[in-house]
Amino acid sequence: MRLPRLPDRSVTPAGLPMGDVVLAGTLAAVAQAHVWLDGTLDGSRPGLAVQSLLVTGAVAWRRRAPLGAIGIAAVGVLLDFIVYERGQSDLILGQLLAGVALAYSVAAHEPRRDLSVAALLVLLTSFWLGDYQRATPADEYLMSAVTVSGTWLVGRLALRERTQTARLRSAYEELDRQRARAEAAAAEGERARIARELHDVVATA
Repeated sequence: MRLPRLPDRSVTPAGLPMGDVVLAGTLAAVAQAHVWLDGTLDGSRPGLAVQSLLVTGAVAWRRRAPLGAIGIAAVGVLLDFIVYERGQSDLILGQLLAGVALAYSVAAHEPRRDLSVAALLVLLTSFWLGDYQRATPADEYLMSAVTVSGTWLVGRLALRERTQTARLRSAYEELDRQRARAEAAAAEGERARIARELHDVVATA
């Protein structure tokens, strides 16, 4: 009797890696705690909550669709221009952490460098515009930009190492296949030689 196939618990029914969903949920929880528990924040709490959900929720697609995730996060950050007057909102910690995670992901999982660079620029620009709308001091934005850009560089290095490892593995596998073909050909040649010798022995007997 065939046993029923167990579901793959590493992937959600929507096809998203469970680890990414858990990470997005954790960042969303951090952001929501910041929004609702920090009494020093300016701006509408419901507005900040929705904005934070967009930015942190995008992390769930960080490997499945990194470019789309960057786009969703950028829209969430830019809601500052719609919801608030300048200087009437604050940066939520969970949003910054989500930006760091997305910068790494688009660098590590988007093989086309031009698109990866473009996504990084979109992310940095959206955060800069959001910081402008929040009237954030320039040194604070610079620190965020350096953090996000540095994480992107780490992601590109991870992608390059993973690509090189895959190429080496492919080369080794090809060498193994060539060796197996050579050994098979040698064995076949040896069998043919033995068969000819036996034929000659029988013919001369």
